[in-house]
Formats: sequence, structure tokens, C-alpha cells
Amino acid sequence: MMKREAPEEPEDQSIPPTSPKRVKLGADNEDFTESVISMEVQATSEPNAQALSEPSEGVDDADDDKKAPKKKVAMIYGYCGEGYQGLQRNPNAWTIEDELEKALFAAGCISKLNMGNLNKIGWVRAARTDKGVHAVGNVSSLKMLMAADAPDLIERMNAALPPAIRVFAVLRAQKNFNAKNHTDHRVYEYLLPTRACMPILRNSGFEFDDEAHRRLSDLFGLYIGTRNYHNFTQGMTYRDSQAKRFIKAIEVSKPFLVNDDPANPPLEVVRVTLTGQSFVLNQIRKMIAMVLVANRHSASPNVIINAFSEHKLNTPMAPGEFLTLDQTVYEAYNKRLKSMDSECSPIDMLEPTVLAAREKFKMDVVYPMMVRKERADNLTGRLLGLIDNFKPLVDGKQMNIYDWLKLYAEPPKTVAMSGTKTPKQSRREAYERRLADEQSAAAKPADQPASAAPDAPTPSDAASSDSATTSDSAVAPAEVPNGLDAATAPVASPANIASVPASAVSDVTSESASETASAPPAETSSSESTDAASGDSAASAVTGHASSAPAPEVPSIAGSSTS
Repeated sequence: MMKREAPEEPEDQSIPPTSPKRVKLGADNEDFTESVISMEVQATSEPNAQALSEPSEGVDDADDDKKAPKKKVAMIYGYCGEGYQGLQRNPNAWTIEDELEKALFAAGCISKLNMGNLNKIGWVRAARTDKGVHAVGNVSSLKMLMAADAPDLIERMNAALPPAIRVFAVLRAQKNFNAKNHTDHRVYEYLLPTRACMPILRNSGFEFDDEAHRRLSDLFGLYIGTRNYHNFTQGMTYRDSQAKRFIKAIEVSKPFLVNDDPANPPLEVVRVTLTGQSFVLNQIRKMIAMVLVANRHSASPNVIINAFSEHKLNTPMAPGEFLTLDQTVYEAYNKRLKSMDSECSPIDMLEPTVLAAREKFKMDVVYPMMVRKERADNLTGRLLGLIDNFKPLVDGKQMNIYDWLKLYAEPPKTVAMSGTKTPKQSRREAYERRLADEQSAAAKPADQPASAAPDAPTPSDAASSDSATTSDSAVAPAEVPNGLDAATAPVASPANIASVPASAVSDVTSESASETASAPPAETSSSESTDAASGDSAASAVTGHASSAPAPEVPSIAGSSTS
């Protein structure tokens, strides 16, 4: 039987060195095997031939991309949101990012192949603003062609941008830098016309004096800390973890004047500065409107506190034309850069050159646009009309505004707010404390009996102690009973502590008597106690009531804040 000779290997160098697997076939299928091999050779060589004979339009750009290195950068920029449909690119919408992409391409920072898809250059924005909202301190991280790294880079980019958008700085960043995830907190400004702070009973002759400033500051102070903002956004429920947000600080400035044209009368405004880790959709605009509701109707601060409860409420919303993203802060990232020998630059919004460019853009472009919108569209008048005709919808039930204000003047029964935090005692700490107590009791003389743990109080004792709480120097916080979710724990307040039944106090006390006998004094973290103290002082200042007794501690219900 004659052996069949194997076909010779082709000499074409375009064939990969590893030949495909061949199935052992009979002599009758020899022609079929050779045809398969020829098809493989043709399929392997045809694309290369086509690439050499008919080059595509973007091949030169691809070669340029390979030659020019790409580096991660952080771009600080600002914009006036008037006329644009928000920052983020959307189909069939005119957005800020569309203009920025065109300017980057015109300045040689991105190639033609990457046009139309910001994901190809690793584009990440620090904060996303809605339609009509402005910014003077937003940051985006991206991979930029460093062939465009020249002293006149900022000038070339701004020359390709409309006057409503400006780039303030382009800084080298670490490879893993993410403009959104590395942000510690964000600072927003809301320019509030003082006319919007006028009480409903004062139709004329209103002056934003020190008393008006104090009341407005106290009302905004109720937002400081961790709160549940499910009523201050869209599509969230009380149980959503994303609804819990942490507000670090809120400041209200003294009134000042802004103008767009010296021929026109200026507009008196106050600047409300809000600093927080992150904000959900429409949160700040609804926070502003709820403060104006309580201020205009001279309502109790509990109107705002009740909005954090589990009850669903359709909160009003202030116009977005007065809102500006002022800063995105990178404290931890900058601190890490200082500890490293890196050529990357810190992202500092207060650096003199960046700060001067930001303030100039704010005063020359953003503020005058706000004044023009106020004159053209009467934004403040429309806002006051919305507040005066506000129709509360509580849990799907329509209410009269005055009945709602009267109902929400009472302190809430359940609300998720961060107060003083009592850390849990570890097992080792409890063991060491118990061991120290036993050694102390054993060291006492034999004729002196060791003090026993106090018995659990009876209902009568609890009732007597409940009636004597007004003279006690401190009120111990009640623990959350088993089976009750921490987010719906009752908040201790002077109004509802006195109304707690004696039996309820007895039940809670009897369950935790053995633990309180050996538990160490509760410690409070400085940062959270500051937030709680500021919130309590704000509430007392708004109501105008002062109490010599110390305020009761509030059970801590700390929520997670996500960016």
C-alpha cells in the first residue's frame, strides 16, 4: 500500500506559524482536504492584502495615536448652563460635553478615531449637572494625547469653545485617578434673591436684616448631618440606601448686589453654600424650596424634619438657574500625592491662578446670566407663587397647606437622622470591665458586702422616674427594641419623651437592666456630636424657646453616603 505524501507547506509568510488541526480523512477525501487548506490560506492573506491596497481613512490617525503617548489628566472647567440640556451627553440633545469634545479635538488632544465616544478616552466627570445648572469648578478625568501638551494648550482649547464654557486648568494625574470616585466632597452655591425670603404677611417694605439672616441660617442648619432625602428627589423610597446623604456644612452669606448692566437696577441676593459628599437628583433645589416654605409661612422647623420621615411628600422645587457647582474637593488624593515623589499635580480649586479664573468667569458670565433670567422670566415671583399655592400630597392624600403645616408642626414619631452615636462595647472590653469589677469586689473587707447590681425597676418605679425626668441632669437614650428597624426608631425629643407610657419605659428598662449595670459611659464621636449639636441649636433658635435642661440624646441611625 503506497503512502500518501503530505502536501508541501506554502511559502506565504502571512500564514500563522501554527497550522490548523487536520482531520484524518480517507483517500477519497484528498481533494477536499486540499481545498480546505487553500481556503484557509486565502482567508488569512486577504485581509492583509486589502489593508495594504485600500487603506482606510483613519489609519494615519491610528499611527499617530501609537506614536504620541497618552497620559491621564484632570481637566478643571466651568460653564453657564443656559441654553444647554445639561452636562452629560445624550442623544438628540445639545450638551456641554459635546462642546468640550469638539474643543479637545480641535486642540489636538484626542484623535479622530476617538471622536463620538468619550468612553474611548476614559472620560469620567466629577459631578453631573442638570439642565440650566452652572459650574465653575467641575473636573473630568481623561486620557489625553501628550503631543498637545504645550504652554498654549488652555488658550487653544478656549479658542475652540463658546464664551459660555471655559477650561481653567489641565493637570497631570495618576493612572488610576477617577474624577468621580476620588472626590471627597462637592460644594454648591445657590444665589437666592432676598425677595424670596419675605414672609407671606409682608407684601412690601421687607428688609433682609440680621433677624431674617439668623432664621434662614437656622432652618438650613436642620439639613446638616445624615438625613433621608427620599422626599427630595425622584424615584426613591424611604428604604433606599441611596436616599441617605451626608451634608457637611451650609452657610448663608450676608446680602450683596449683582448686576448684568449698570443701566439696570441691581439684584439683592444671598449666597447659600452647601457642602456635602454627594447629592441626588434635584436634592438641593428641593432643600431650598422647603426652607422657603417654612420661612414664608413662619412655620415650625418640624415641617422640614418631618420631610425626612417615612411618609411620602411631594416637596416643591426651586429653579435651577440660580444653582452653581462651585468646587469639587480632592483632599485625600492631594495628600497622597504629597507623600509620593510624583510628577502629578494636586487638584486645588483655591490655587491662585485657578481661583482667579474661576471667580472671573463667575462674575462675568454666570452671575449676569442669573440676573438676566430673573428679569426676563420672573423666577422669584414664580417661586413664591409655587410656595403660596403649594398643595401637599402626604402618602397619596391631598391636604390643605395650612392643615399640613399644623400637622407637621408636631415632632415626628419616626425619622432617620444622625444624632449622638453610642459605640457598641466589644466583647473583650466587656470582659475586662467585668473582671475589674469582680477583682474590686473581692478586694473589699469581709464586713463590707459587695454592692449588687440594681434590680430592674417596676412599672411604678418607672412611672415615678418618668415624672421626675424634668429635674434630672441627663436623660438616657432608650434603646431600639428588638424587631424594630433602626431607620424607624422613635426620636427622643422634649415633646414626645413626656408622652411615653410608663409601661413602655418599664419594658425597655427591664430588658436592658443587666447590660446597663456593667456598661461603660457612652462616648460620642466629635464630628457627629458637632452635627447633632448644630442641628439641635438650629431647631431651638428657630422656635425661639430656650431650655435650661440638657437636650435628650437621639438614637444614632447613621446612613451610608454614596457618590
